[in-house]
Amino acid sequence: MNKTDHISVDNLAKLEQKVSSAFYYCGNITPDYQCGDLARGALKKLLCQQNLIQEKGPLTFSDFTEVLEVPHYWVTLSHTRPRLKEMALNFASAGLANKKKWGGIGVDVEWALRPMLDGAKKYFVNQLDQNFKSFGSWNKITPPPLLLLWSKKEAAFKALRQTQRQFREQTNRELLLKDIWINGDFFGLCQAPQIAKGTVSSVEAFFYQSFIMSVAHLYLDE
Repeated sequence: MNKTDHISVDNLAKLEQKVSSAFYYCGNITPDYQCGDLARGALKKLLCQQNLIQEKGPLTFSDFTEVLEVPHYWVTLSHTRPRLKEMALNFASAGLANKKKWGGIGVDVEWALRPMLDGAKKYFVNQLDQNFKSFGSWNKITPPPLLLLWSKKEAAFKALRQTQRQFREQTNRELLLKDIWINGDFFGLCQAPQIAKGTVSSVEAFFYQSFIMSVAHLYLDE
């Protein structure tokens, strides 16, 4: 039996008010459901919820950040599939941001109990990362700080997608998670350590298990 629900998140209302965006959470407890399909389904429900498309209308991606049917909005998707003892639990999320307010949006979802090896730090942690242990209240479980930092960086990386070509031209290489710094609820690039590129926040989502939900918004260029 399929089950797809809107996920209630305690801190979501505050997060939406802070960043002026809308998010839709979607969970599924069938082991054979594809996470990518679930994430696209969450986005379609979000767009319908905002009266931007018809429920039976098309959804055409021009890249990972834009949908042709809603040209004035940035979009973002994320999904995860932790393994439980008796079932495979899929969890997906979609985000939406007005291009007049933001230069990009990124979302990341992680299973709160995902193992995070200490040796992985060399791939994404840098000396400019600060205050990433302060993430507010968690009702069900407190995720490891390293996993929270990873989730924030994943969201920030997606939000920076529109600036990655410029980064490539300046550095002659691709943008990496280690090139992004996190300081509390802000993120930026290590090549400009004093300039915040946007905001990034994390909340707890619960759907049979606890998940981390991180959302990043890129400031518009001046």
